[in-house]
Amino acid sequence: MKATPLWLGAVRYEGPCFRLSEARGGPGDPPLAVKLPHLDPSFGEDRESLLDELSLCRSLPEGISLKPRGPAGVDLPGATVWEWVEGQPLSELLGAPMRPASAVRALLCFCGPLGDLHDQQIVLDDLRPEALWLDRVRGTALFLDLSAARFAGPGRGGGKRSLEERRLEILAPEQSGLVALSVDHRADLYALGALFYWMLAGRPPFAAPDRTGLVHAQLTATPEPLVARCPGLPLALSEIAGRLLEKNPGARYQSALGLAADLRECLDQLQIDGEVEPFPLGQRDASPVLRLPRGLFGREDAIAELRAAALDPAVSAVAVAGPSGIGKSSLVAAALAGSGARVATSKLDLVAGRAPLSALREALRPLVDRLLGGDPATLNPWLARLGADDLLAASLVELLPSLSPVLAAQPRRWCCPPWRPAGAFT
Repeated sequence: MKATPLWLGAVRYEGPCFRLSEARGGPGDPPLAVKLPHLDPSFGEDRESLLDELSLCRSLPEGISLKPRGPAGVDLPGATVWEWVEGQPLSELLGAPMRPASAVRALLCFCGPLGDLHDQQIVLDDLRPEALWLDRVRGTALFLDLSAARFAGPGRGGGKRSLEERRLEILAPEQSGLVALSVDHRADLYALGALFYWMLAGRPPFAAPDRTGLVHAQLTATPEPLVARCPGLPLALSEIAGRLLEKNPGARYQSALGLAADLRECLDQLQIDGEVEPFPLGQRDASPVLRLPRGLFGREDAIAELRAAALDPAVSAVAVAGPSGIGKSSLVAAALAGSGARVATSKLDLVAGRAPLSALREALRPLVDRLLGGDPATLNPWLARLGADDLLAASLVELLPSLSPVLAAQPRRWCCPPWRPAGAFT
């Protein structure tokens, strides 16, 4: 049986790995949407992300994402087909301050599907407002883009999205990969807090002239309280936003259910007389995840020895050896935590089959990311030193593409050595 052809219409969303277009199929078919990968399907990465998203959404309850239909077929290789739902992106509501009741209703719409995701132990990990789809008439919402979603688990870093692909206005500090915190469902709640702040104030919590400054603000700055930016705003709404935007995940709301309970209390009061009397927040807030205490026990001597070495300018390198899974990385992380030492760490595994110089790239990447996300007064002297050596600058850009925006202007006056094929760094 021949597949029904699809006619593509307007593009409704453009994300890091795909664009979503409205589509029409055969007679009697419901309105459809097609997600097309940005890259040629032969590259595989975007196509695999879309297929993983399709598989994930088939296992989810309805009302979280668009309803999946399946792969598009040979006419649109790598694309996936979904049932379309009319609505508008949350981004269209962020141009000016919203009325408090309207902002609360909008945020409440997303608490339900986000809580359902978290109940499945899934972290959405990217709540960019263009992909938050809202039907204000029916009071429903869903997520257009789950390509970054992943099952919750221990680990640092920003998941499937690189720092360059993220909307930094809603970036939780732990998603930067620059702090020793795991990324879990509370990063999604931080993003909701940033969006709530944006809805009420008409601008995001932090502003900076460039992406480096914005990352630095997310890591170190405290947003101006909403009651200071929005005179007359009920204090409870300002406190809810502030709680969601805590740097420490443990100080935030721990569940979308707890957040929704406080928002409903605010909405009930707003609908009576437009005011919200102060009330204790988080009375129905409880984490959906059992959290065991994290730490190392009985390793105090080893931690002290490593920390002393990290702070000793006479020590240039330290090796920590042991079988896989014994806790070497945790030991090093515990030793460096709070030490203030600038140390590059990497794993060396002769049987892992990793690319050439991957250990060097792994060691340098956190240092470079920390410099790029730090104070420009600290960054600029480093850039001057690196840019003075054309060979070094060109090598580092190939090894660490995140340096490209600041070092790309350096002329490339070198050729690939005969012992390494071009592109081996990446």
